[in-house]
Amino acid sequence: MKKQSRISAITLTCAMAITALTGCGGKEKDEPSTVAQADTTAVQADTTAEQSAPSTTEGTKAPEEVPTETATETPTEEPTEEPTESAGPIVNFRDRSIEIVTGKKAVLDGTWRDGILLDNGLAEPRHTYHEDLRDQISDMEEKYKFKVSMNNIGSFNSDYSSKLILSINSGMPLGQLCEIDAGWVPGLMNNRLLTPLDTLSWLDLSEEKWNKGVYEATSFGGHVYGMNVDREPGYGVFYNKRILQEAGYGADELYDLQKNGEWDRAKFEEILKACTKDTDGDGRADIWGLTTSLGANYYTAVVHASGADFVTKDESGKFVNRMGSETFLSALDWADEMRKDYGAPPLENTEGMTSYTDRFINGQVAMTVASEKYKEMLSSLQDDWGFVMLPGPDGKNPIAVDPSPVIIIPASYSKDEANEIAIIFDLITETVHGYGHDEAWKEEYYEQYRDSRAVDETLTLMRYGKNIKPRLELFVEGLYEKSIYSDFLYPLYSGKTTPAEGIQANMEKWNELINQQNDAKPDLN
Repeated sequence: MKKQSRISAITLTCAMAITALTGCGGKEKDEPSTVAQADTTAVQADTTAEQSAPSTTEGTKAPEEVPTETATETPTEEPTEEPTESAGPIVNFRDRSIEIVTGKKAVLDGTWRDGILLDNGLAEPRHTYHEDLRDQISDMEEKYKFKVSMNNIGSFNSDYSSKLILSINSGMPLGQLCEIDAGWVPGLMNNRLLTPLDTLSWLDLSEEKWNKGVYEATSFGGHVYGMNVDREPGYGVFYNKRILQEAGYGADELYDLQKNGEWDRAKFEEILKACTKDTDGDGRADIWGLTTSLGANYYTAVVHASGADFVTKDESGKFVNRMGSETFLSALDWADEMRKDYGAPPLENTEGMTSYTDRFINGQVAMTVASEKYKEMLSSLQDDWGFVMLPGPDGKNPIAVDPSPVIIIPASYSKDEANEIAIIFDLITETVHGYGHDEAWKEEYYEQYRDSRAVDETLTLMRYGKNIKPRLELFVEGLYEKSIYSDFLYPLYSGKTTPAEGIQANMEKWNELINQQNDAKPDLN
């Protein structure tokens, strides 16, 4: 579906150009609610519904044709460009302010957020892409008469979650669009606090730009409750090039193995073993192969990279428990064995706390399994380092897990209001003219990594590779944080249980939580 075609068709639906939105809630009391009362500017470029109506996806409704004489006032603004079929009309959102609430840091990260931060004067452009992104957002705001801003709550924590729930229940949501942790979606959805996005006629989530994993994960009961255009890189392996070279490997050998389809479990273990050494002859290792910044989440990373799953969905969209499979148990057994055989013991720091990651930062560990965001901790590492994906069983098709947050529209708005919010988000997330959607993001990452192969190869696989999957276990209410992590993975990481024992002890509870989610009825209709 072409964007301008969809914008053209907006003018056929009377409510779309006159919806009254406030910064935190539904309609303003004094706003008109009919076309006859509205001060609206909508120049129709194509006068027939057949020419301007968009294609629709399953679950969405085509708009009804509205006679053009419905509008009673003559437009007061002239279009800034000659109306043509390709250009579409000028749609006036009547100076609406849209606020996006997030828990992410307000830093440039190569996404649509950059355009908002730059446009609002919260950051300075560092390269041409920044300037073009800022200008595109600014041009859209001027052309369609809206203003978008961001409010950083602080982090994806319980305080943000509690405030969000209270605000939606009160009818005064924190923002018209809210970026949330994926794990919050089922609770909000089950309590009917989210707008089903597929019911919004002018939001086409089948477009290439949308994150298909978020679409899959937030699809439930015939509706879709979340969206995003971001594709965040997930778990991987940071490695110390000096230690690998001292063990007989090339500084870029892990990149070569990954590129050639040879980065598998066997090669990973071979390198771990070669790098675990006693260099001072006291009978104890002082250089180790492995550590992890993830704690118990280390096992989660290995499960997904191994092609195993905690849960999947069947053809009807119901969640299915996969934690009793042989693939799942094998992945956990292997992860546990690697950590015990080649893992570095914790190092006590100056505050008296113990840290596994300090060993890697101090140059005592060859590889650490971590979230991609761990790169922010490596500024003090003197040795050169690289970043590759976690190895899969055969090395040929590395699997990435997508940790992207989810954008939701609170269920506090009328259908027309939610439609208008969705249109504005759709507009500001458009690919910047002149840049490919899969290339522009690299500019930010080149500045954060010590070699370009981490970006051009590893991060590209994590964001746009063929084997990317969402963490579906997060979308069953209470399953991961309140059971899998606390009752299973943490005891496993602490050495209090084995994978097989933990699975057996928790299977009944897991099935109960999954069944409860499958029986939930989040739709208001």
